[in-house]
Amino acid sequence: MENRARLVLEVVDAVSQEWSAERIGIRVSPIGSFQNVDNGPNEEEDALYLISELAKRGIGLSAHVRAGTWAGGKPYSEAFRQKVRDRFPGVIIGAGAYTVEKSQRSYQ
Repeated sequence: MENRARLVLEVVDAVSQEWSAERIGIRVSPIGSFQNVDNGPNEEEDALYLISELAKRGIGLSAHVRAGTWAGGKPYSEAFRQKVRDRFPGVIIGAGAYTVEKSQRSYQ
């Protein structure tokens, strides 16, 4: 798991040397497939690990988290969204047919 997240975290660490962490954001599309490519059998655990590591680094804007309903992707479960919120206290930007109200309900 650590190896799969290493490149992303090394880039975040390098960028943090130039800009303050609260000015850094990253898009995470944790679950689903696109053009017959998926994130592997441990996609949820991998995503939650990455999100936890991003939170430890104090980035201000994380997880442009896609709803998963685009292009035939499965929607995120309530349990998964709660796990994301539990691990990342910062701003979460939802994408994929979200309204302000739906986003607030999804990641309280």
